[in-house]
Amino acid sequence: MVLVALIVGTAAQTRDSGNETSKQLVGRWDSMIRLADGKGQTLQFSSDGLFAELWDYERQGTYRLKGSQLSISTWSDKEQRQTKRSFETQQSGQQLTLKDAQGEEIRLTSVCKGATGIGVVREWFSENFPGALPIIRLETPLRFPVFVEFTKGGDVYFRSIPINSTKGSYELSGKKLLLKRDGTASLELKPRITPKRLDIRIFGDSSPEVFFRRIESPQCDASNTPST
Repeated sequence: MVLVALIVGTAAQTRDSGNETSKQLVGRWDSMIRLADGKGQTLQFSSDGLFAELWDYERQGTYRLKGSQLSISTWSDKEQRQTKRSFETQQSGQQLTLKDAQGEEIRLTSVCKGATGIGVVREWFSENFPGALPIIRLETPLRFPVFVEFTKGGDVYFRSIPINSTKGSYELSGKKLLLKRDGTASLELKPRITPKRLDIRIFGDSSPEVFFRRIESPQCDASNTPST
């Protein structure tokens, strides 16, 4: 997590935004290395050269969608086992409604306006999703604003709104990703970018890479997504 800490507070100008590598960098990236309580990073790179680092909490599970029936399985620390919740789904354009067995409705909105995913596959935002992120253990599930991402592979990720954030800009030139902080030396990173994965390390350093996976937001520029 050393590299992650060094990224905080960066700022630079885009110089190479037109090539394919730079286009692959644009988007939202979720850290694959998180603390035991789910705390970690989401990175955003937009096509206009802006950059944001967001600290949040995340909980991972799996889902299955058969027709309009959605089941979500997550690990319960309280019960020490996988628990499953079932919902009836109704999708209309950018809106998704989940109704549980008690008739309670959870409303979600597509994060990327105008994006079209495969069914529920994309990132959504709910202002009030009960029990999605049990940061504090209580008998009654807490309701939090939460990002909900359904992937093609059957995974589901619940991410909190950012608890801390830093915004700036970035410069990608050749094999270097240059980040600057006010009053300090520039930080040069060596990125490896694929359509689904971003691995970064300090340029010229033997430190281990930090891994990020692309958040599923089809045809969505990070500049159009909310940082809340």
